[in-house]
Amino acid sequence: MTICTITGTLKDNTGTTQPNTLVEFHRPGVFGQDGATIIPKVVQATSDANGTITVSLFTGNYTAKILLIPFSESFTLAVPDAPTAVLFDLINAAPTVITADEVIAAQAARDAAQTAAGNANANATQTAQDRIQTVSDAAATYGDRIKTGLDAAATAADRLQTTQDKIDAAASAAAAALAAGYGPIIKNDNILAGNLTLPPGFNGMSVGPIEISAGVILTISDGSVWAVI
Repeated sequence: MTICTITGTLKDNTGTTQPNTLVEFHRPGVFGQDGATIIPKVVQATSDANGTITVSLFTGNYTAKILLIPFSESFTLAVPDAPTAVLFDLINAAPTVITADEVIAAQAARDAAQTAAGNANANATQTAQDRIQTVSDAAATYGDRIKTGLDAAATAADRLQTTQDKIDAAASAAAAALAAGYGPIIKNDNILAGNLTLPPGFNGMSVGPIEISAGVILTISDGSVWAVI
């Protein structure tokens, strides 16, 4: 860390030089220097008869106070890591002092920005998930409709098979009845006591006379023939 020799001229706001004016330079905080711990102390310098002031300071940031009777003025300056510097240049280069309120406001703005970013990410994620779920629901609905159609087709096929089974059973019963007999004699009942249907594709023959009981219905399908001899 370098000791910098600073020079400058003190003037008031009318441009009049300020001779024999005391200026105090204070560097806040403890700092290390050449292997030692330096405890800050106030460095004083007084302008000469021409208002010129010279002071040697370590590199760093300082608060300076001009002691003018009956008042004083303060300012900050940044001492560079250089052997010499001009006081006017260092005052212009001094960092802006940030108040506690400004720090709190900046932190609040940062927190608000982080919260807004987090909410935006969460909303985007939720929207994407909702869209995926919507697509999944649509696919499931479509699958259910296909399943319903297949079930309906299967039900229709079952009904058709049931009808065919009934037809086949009636035909078998009729064939069995016609085939039943005694040797070369084919027998048949001479009283029709129950409803009977001769299915399509079959012809029937009976030896009469045949008596049809009251309330009994005999149905001969279209294209079929029942002959009584």
